Amino acid sequence: MKNLKVLILISMVLLALTSLASAGEILYNGIVLPDQWPPKFDELTREPRPAPYLKNPPAVIPIDVGRQLFVDDFLIETTTMTQTYHQADYYAQNPVLAPETAWEHTGGNWFAAPFSGGAWYDPNDDLFKLWYRGGNAVYPLAQDNCEGNHRDTVTIWLDHNASASERFKYFATEYGDPAGLTYRTSPDGIHWSTPQGSVVSIWGDRTTAVYNPFRDVWICSQRTEDAVGRRTRSYVEGPTAASMMAEVTYNELDQVTGKSVHWVSPDFSGASHGYVGAGGPGFTGPTDTVGQSAVRTSE
Repeated sequence: MKNLKVLILISMVLLALTSLASAGEILYNGIVLPDQWPPKFDELTREPRPAPYLKNPPAVIPIDVGRQLFVDDFLIETTTMTQTYHQADYYAQNPVLAPETAWEHTGGNWFAAPFSGGAWYDPNDDLFKLWYRGGNAVYPLAQDNCEGNHRDTVTIWLDHNASASERFKYFATEYGDPAGLTYRTSPDGIHWSTPQGSVVSIWGDRTTAVYNPFRDVWICSQRTEDAVGRRTRSYVEGPTAASMMAEVTYNELDQVTGKSVHWVSPDFSGASHGYVGAGGPGFTGPTDTVGQSAVRTSE
């Protein structure tokens, strides 16, 4: 009888351990991802979809992992303060960037603005660096192996974990030969490699890529559309930039293929809903939403 009780106890412990092992990934802030990640939806509707990590937040949320951004109620259990939306004020010295050179007039467009591109602080040079669109080119991409290809939606990412030759990563929809989503690397953000891996055929513009440091994954947020033409997003991830690119597939309109899943869409109010833009729960870096945005502070 005693041996039977011991066996039952061991079985219960193993069952509990098995249950824990099958649970979703636990993030740095205590959020537990669904067992299936990324989650799959048959379609994106205009009904607001509640974020499960807000409906059932962790019992204890670690806040000693770095700076916290208080933009919603996830980190605030109780408060007597009033939350107010504020209108941003234009900087009095605008514009801080304007077209001044011939290359900023390529394609017949006088244009100079950080339309895609990226802005980074580079500790190696102790400089802030900006990649911006001028005309139909992106500085400093209008040279070397990138010259001659019209680009749309360029993402420049400074990868602090990469080797010296691949510190800067470039993702863009290029309309060259071949045309498609292209991945390049660079040691300085100026001199770029030839395309790394295959140039992936995709549908539509405004496709971006980000790195989520909290989960150590690279993410492609691809533009799609719903059945009536409203802009939506699909999502696919990989442990490296190259492996993420290998999972990108042609997702036309409201159809997703491969490991891509439906991700974000506008709801009836015009705001985007889904797992916090491109990066997913716990990610507060650059996002690629499809609705209106606002800044909320506490008073």
